[in-house]
Amino acid sequence: MSFSTSSFFQSNSTSLIKKRVMAFFVDLVCISIIEKLISIQLYYVFKQVFQHAPQELRTYFTQEFSSLRLTQLIIVFGSYFLISYLLSDGKTLGKLVFNLKVVSKRDDQEVSIKQYFLRSFGYLICYLTGSFLFLLPMLNKRGTGIADWISSTKVSIDEPIKDISNKEDSDDDNDYKKEQLKLFA
Repeated sequence: MSFSTSSFFQSNSTSLIKKRVMAFFVDLVCISIIEKLISIQLYYVFKQVFQHAPQELRTYFTQEFSSLRLTQLIIVFGSYFLISYLLSDGKTLGKLVFNLKVVSKRDDQEVSIKQYFLRSFGYLICYLTGSFLFLLPMLNKRGTGIADWISSTKVSIDEPIKDISNKEDSDDDNDYKKEQLKLFA
């Protein structure tokens, strides 16, 4: 059985792209839920504030509410990624689920706040241009998109840190554990 490194990297990058797509859909669901919750809250606030207002004013605000929702969606969309990256070290909820992480292209250094901001801005550009730019990672060999290019970052699989100490428990540790077990028996 022959094994070529190019087929390994192709299958590895295909796996990464699949994980990125699934993680992005999880993020879109989160963004939709957040946006809907905010919209519901704003609707009830407007309803309470303007309940005694003249009908013309209530009609005006009802019509303007749709343009407010678009602005709100843009704010939620852009800030979801930025806040997620800052709070969870380069991970959104989707990236957490699929074990992905944003890292800097510069020798895997720490990602700066500026890079997180630029990455979020890249997502916002993709969203505002009709969302078709989100397909770029699936269309190029490296699996990179607008957000990756703008921010000089990349998405990689987040390998868990393994315990490198392979020492066996000492006899003292084993005796201590046995004594602890006797206490609960």
